[in-house]
Amino acid sequence: MRPPRIRSLRARIILAMVLAAFLSLAAMFFVFDGLERSMARGDAFHEAHTAEEVITNLLNNHTSDSQLRQAAQAFGDERISIDMPGRPPLKIGPLGPPPPSRDVSTTASVGGGIVQVSAPVEPTRTLALELTGLAAAVLGIMIGTALAGGTMFSRGVTRPIRRMAAAADRVAGGDLSVRIGKVPSAELDHLAVAFDSMTRRLEEVDQLQRRFISDLAHEIATPLNAVSGFAIALADGTVR
Repeated sequence: MRPPRIRSLRARIILAMVLAAFLSLAAMFFVFDGLERSMARGDAFHEAHTAEEVITNLLNNHTSDSQLRQAAQAFGDERISIDMPGRPPLKIGPLGPPPPSRDVSTTASVGGGIVQVSAPVEPTRTLALELTGLAAAVLGIMIGTALAGGTMFSRGVTRPIRRMAAAADRVAGGDLSVRIGKVPSAELDHLAVAFDSMTRRLEEVDQLQRRFISDLAHEIATPLNAVSGFAIALADGTVR
């Protein structure tokens, strides 16, 4: 069974506006989400680079492992891997490997060794949701304003059309004296003038037909009445 079709032009316009707004919001959300993810990765890279510079300076000053661990506590979730010649490898940070897609890392060489710092990219969509909500509010105001203006405009268009439809129904019923007159819209006014001209001509043609039939009936009735009267006179002996 096919779904019912929307026949109202206003309903179609509203549906089209709602669909366009929904698609626009979806596109905006993906754009904002991509921007927020890019900003989060930038922040994570900056934190990793800062931690790398601090650890590199400490290693250049021959800082002990305990002091390195104590200094690394200020960086939170960063994972620090130190591989220096003459000292055992050192790993500082949370246990367990992070997901590769949510991790950025920087690497630096110091004293013949390598320092690698990894910082997690914190997944969040708060900014994207807030911006999308703001865009939804703006689109809602725009759609409401457009609907209000469209309703006022449609009333100015539908009223003359209803007048024309009512006039056409009267003409179909045999009333050829109906006229639409002036309408506000220039396009519809041209149609109204054409309609009035048509009904005026139809009325003139109807009057001519009635006059012709009346004259024809009179012309036919006159000799018939004369013949009928003469026949009656012959029948009753008035005329011999």
